[in-house]
Amino acid sequence: MRNTFRAAAVLLLGSCGILAAAAGYNGVTLDLDGTLNCPTGSSQTAFCAGESNSTDFIVYCQNSSGKLSACSIDLYGIQPAGVKTGATCYESSKTSGTAVCVYDGKEYDTKPRGPGSNPRPSPVSGNTDDPTVDPAAESLTPPGPAEYIMQGIRQHDSN
Repeated sequence: MRNTFRAAAVLLLGSCGILAAAAGYNGVTLDLDGTLNCPTGSSQTAFCAGESNSTDFIVYCQNSSGKLSACSIDLYGIQPAGVKTGATCYESSKTSGTAVCVYDGKEYDTKPRGPGSNPRPSPVSGNTDDPTVDPAAESLTPPGPAEYIMQGIRQHDSN
């Protein structure tokens, strides 16, 4: 159990380390205290925390502060409800701030809609035939990033 916790912590810190490497990935920087800082003028923007279409992690920016999240968790409410393994972050350019989550070939805007709100997926324009948010999933709480990482470790250990 103790080793599993350490492994989860290393994975979480490692994913955050992607942002710190190269002195600020996509203009997002990581302070030593763990604070994510977004580029100036990046209110209501999102950036992939790694290479586009290669990472699950996305950073949501509100003014100058950022919040790290995972597309696989942010798309939890898309039918069928549940963690969407295989979801990735996509951005047309590293500086545009228009990153979206992609799952099953469809793009979803998952930016939080207001201060303190959680991401709620909505299809990007042109994807009107996308599945909608499962109404039953509205009352479900998606797993937090730490719980999600632990599930991945358990699944990996069982294989």
